[in-house]
Amino acid sequence: EEDLGVAVVHEDTISLAMFLKGYGEQNRVVRERMEKACKWHNITDPYKLSANVVKNLTPYRFLPLIVDEEHGDRVLKLLEEEISRMKTQSYVTYKCPVDEHAYLNLPSEFKLKPHPLNMVFEPLHALDFLACTMNSLVMKLVGGRTVSKPVASSSRFQTVKEDKQDTVKEGDSEDSKLETAPEASKPDGQGTNQTRVNEEALLLYCRLHHALLFLAKKHPEIQREATARVFAFAGDPQRRTKRHTPNLGELLIHLLVADGPGWADATLRRAFVAEVLDRNVSWFVANERKYPELLYLEQEPVAHHRLFETFAASITSMRIVMFQVYFLAGVGRRDGCPPGQMLHLYHSSCGRPTAAMREGLRRAWGEIMGAATFEDYFRVVGIWYGPRGFSAKLRNAVRRAIAKGYLRGLRPAALGLRPGLEPVPGEADEEG
Repeated sequence: EEDLGVAVVHEDTISLAMFLKGYGEQNRVVRERMEKACKWHNITDPYKLSANVVKNLTPYRFLPLIVDEEHGDRVLKLLEEEISRMKTQSYVTYKCPVDEHAYLNLPSEFKLKPHPLNMVFEPLHALDFLACTMNSLVMKLVGGRTVSKPVASSSRFQTVKEDKQDTVKEGDSEDSKLETAPEASKPDGQGTNQTRVNEEALLLYCRLHHALLFLAKKHPEIQREATARVFAFAGDPQRRTKRHTPNLGELLIHLLVADGPGWADATLRRAFVAEVLDRNVSWFVANERKYPELLYLEQEPVAHHRLFETFAASITSMRIVMFQVYFLAGVGRRDGCPPGQMLHLYHSSCGRPTAAMREGLRRAWGEIMGAATFEDYFRVVGIWYGPRGFSAKLRNAVRRAIAKGYLRGLRPAALGLRPGLEPVPGEADEEG
């Protein structure tokens, strides 16, 4: 009752107000004010709204949400039409007026088929749209919050003791060995206000997840496409680059509806973690406020400066991945739960998270926002490195980022930046 407000489920349509800003350089929808998105609106007849409400809601589009199976069948056509409108509006606001020539000259992987301006619903549009929306919500939720973190050590590892499993070699590919992280105690949540906000965000995230699962059931090609993208990423290193997988966060959303073992697949975890490290390199060094000296490949087995600065620069990215992986492994695909079973659970709970989901989020949130070492990150994503192996892994990420074209013309200028920060023997590193 408190979630559905005054709407009558069997007569009205529960919708989410969304503000569409438009497409960026890679044609990904950007949404603002998502932190306030848990305000439901009855739009059975939008023209019956009061003048003040209409004025306040003019910039918004309304995404119908699924309550149960009967309600979903009734609003399916409206949901599909609204997704088509949102896709169209995103392109219209990208170029005003719409630049048809610019759209036709986009790389093929960025083009939507059929043409998004013709208002025709395409199931794969729904996959891309909802994956983008869910990922944007996580970025708003996790990326916009900071929590003070104790400094465990200068290298952001609880210990610098060598580990027998710590066997990553210089120059290894992204398929370097990963091991399962040891069990550790999990901290509790951090604050009543944050917990309330997080529960509201979880409610919205589950609503969107419910809609995605429902559409995937009605349109099996959604699940087939998500499965194909996941298997291509895991099986073909060429499909892991930005050209073929522009957004790694959206790939994790695809795992919620794809067939297969999901995050339990060690090969997928290896590929995903390595690609995150590769892409983070450009973020670390391309911005003057970041750490361009990390392009200098030191010779020390345990690179304390690299570990510390990498942690400081990537904490937001790690939190986003931790939340996505938690929801994937702890809620959406818990114990290998198939998407159909999760859809049935949503139908029985009117699309709302269960008490167990809420409690799990409260505990996970404390761990995510309280992460102070790399071990905290490794434990959630299900991998393990020691300081020596991870130092090598980070240097390998620089090599791979350069090979993939993520960095251009930056490394030579960085060779002289770091001797004062972390002196190393010799005149040059192995890569010279």
